[in-house]
Amino acid sequence: MDANVLARHESATDDVRKLLNTIFTEEEPEEPESAPASSTEAGGLDSAHSQLYRSLLEKEQWSRKEATELCGNLNLMLGGALEVINDWSYAVVDAPVLDDADDDIWVDLGNCQRIRGIVNVCNTYKSERTRRYYSVT
Repeated sequence: MDANVLARHESATDDVRKLLNTIFTEEEPEEPESAPASSTEAGGLDSAHSQLYRSLLEKEQWSRKEATELCGNLNLMLGGALEVINDWSYAVVDAPVLDDADDDIWVDLGNCQRIRGIVNVCNTYKSERTRRYYSVT
């Protein structure tokens, strides 16, 4: 084989390698996340569970019948909805917000306050990050 031909192919290969490296290592601008519909949804609850959670915050004690009606209006089953909300609560503050007693559902307003504070901080961070993204682009 001709050394000149090999040198040209090697040079072309290096050029292609450099081009591919620049293409695949360029950082794409980070897309801002869309604004959440509500502060609790930002915390990870879907719309129906978020609405239920906000409704339950209205008072500390709910009869099972009242809580079941709230869930029914949102096409949720009480037991599953309480589990989803408490799983979310454990993820946020490592404690439940709802206690399913025999005849009543109790809302731990202290843990709800802790969640509200954490979610507000998260929303502030997301808003700041989005604002910075748009001011740069």
